[in-house]
Amino acid sequence: SNDAGNCVITAHSGLLKASFFTNLDRLTIGDTFTIRMFGASYVYTVDLIDITVPDDTEFMNVPDGKSHATLYTCTPVGENTHRLIVRGTLMDNAGNETDTAIGADDNTTGRLIVGMSTLAFIIVPGIWMAAIIVRAKKDRQARCHKR
Repeated sequence: SNDAGNCVITAHSGLLKASFFTNLDRLTIGDTFTIRMFGASYVYTVDLIDITVPDDTEFMNVPDGKSHATLYTCTPVGENTHRLIVRGTLMDNAGNETDTAIGADDNTTGRLIVGMSTLAFIIVPGIWMAAIIVRAKKDRQARCHKR
């Protein structure tokens, strides 16, 4: 959609077994990146590259009323003391191209990120609920043994 906003996508860089955002620092102003979602491709033109400190959230603001996507990762690799921010502005033809027109072969990392995020949203609450249930059972057993 062409609504104003800023979608922020975070991923690791420098991992041995997955590239995620390891090559993010290779993008330059004017380059494009594509986000594929529900069969549509949204193409963004890089208009801002910055390095900031971890607690700086100013980059999430949308100053111009346009639709942006911001890619965000730790830098420098191995030290992770700062954050690399690469922001793109949505191009006019956004959502009109299909994945096959852009190159669905490059979508493996995107599917992996979405899959891992989905698992995190399922697993973390599941572990939390399991811990609550186990603790409640232990408390109940402790009360029964005291009687």
